[in-house]
Amino acid sequence: EPALLQVRLERPSLDGARIGPATVTISVGAERRSVTLPEGKAKTLTVPTPRPPFSADLQVTPTFSPAALGLSADGRQLGVLVSFAVLRR
Repeated sequence: EPALLQVRLERPSLDGARIGPATVTISVGAERRSVTLPEGKAKTLTVPTPRPPFSADLQVTPTFSPAALGLSADGRQLGVLVSFAVLRR
């Protein structure tokens, strides 16, 4: 049975560096949602899902690297903190 996917997004605020806002796009089946998320802010999106099984694709631009900002040795490209919850309709 179709459900709702609740996606909580947070663009971190980093001590000593400005990373600016990010555009986050989530796609689930034929549904697509986009939001601009300012640095240090959170937002929750709710997206209808098709019948299971389904997948969610999350894209974030721009990303940042703590190493490139001189904050740590972590060279990963990071974007947002994310959590997912499936809600029954």
